Amino acid sequence: MKATVTAHRDFTIAAIDERIYSAFLEHLGRAIYTGIHEPDHPTADANGMRGDVLVTFARAEVDGKDRHIALILEKGMEGLDQSGPRYRTLGLRGNQSGPIEVTDVQVPAEHLIGPIGDGAASNDESVDPWFLAEAAPEEAPLIRAARAVNDGKPARVAARVAALAARFRAPRIACYGLAYKPDVDDLRESPAVEVVERVARATGAEVLVVEPYLSALPARLAALPGVRLTEEAAAREAADIVVFLVAHRMFRRLDPGLFAEKAVVDSAGVLIS
Repeated sequence: MKATVTAHRDFTIAAIDERIYSAFLEHLGRAIYTGIHEPDHPTADANGMRGDVLVTFARAEVDGKDRHIALILEKGMEGLDQSGPRYRTLGLRGNQSGPIEVTDVQVPAEHLIGPIGDGAASNDESVDPWFLAEAAPEEAPLIRAARAVNDGKPARVAARVAALAARFRAPRIACYGLAYKPDVDDLRESPAVEVVERVARATGAEVLVVEPYLSALPARLAALPGVRLTEEAAAREAADIVVFLVAHRMFRRLDPGLFAEKAVVDSAGVLIS
């Protein structure tokens, strides 16, 4: 027996309760801190939430496709109208959702949350299961084991790179990516940063970092001798060893044949994606 369900917008049986509308906002760039949460801001409420910004989810055409974007809008922007009614959402009392009208609003690039066209995926992700393990550790042994495996991965990747480096007299190592996830500039809690630091300290080699979303290295890496930020083509040309740490879109578009003569550690699946 096979059942089918057909959904059609012209055949409705009831109105959608407006209280279901909500969204989850992730720590990407300035989405939270200095974005919607800034306790010292003149418009901040008792919870530190700014009263002059809106987190907006919108449909947009990206590369000819209908996609979603997430961005921060500031009240008072020319072309922004939020005079419509507020939704009576469930959840946090401070979460006030409602319709807005946007007409030719100029949005700065730093106001985008996550990659263009990836708004829903960037902001509707599941809650970190580690919170469940913290609340009931005796009920979540698998989650704790998975976390231990994940936490140990930077050391394992760095050790693998160091083993390869030992084969070269004066190795040059190109590390592709520092960000926490693809196509963002957020380095907070990024395992890639830890890998690069471990590799530099363990090998003493020249480490060429390729990170298209940064204009300078973070302080903990900039302080290490031999570690420098490099353009992709220059790093690839000079490197004996190539380490892929983050699957940025621009890395996935590279021809795998360009690395045929390199020793490669692809921890992010870049060359097989």
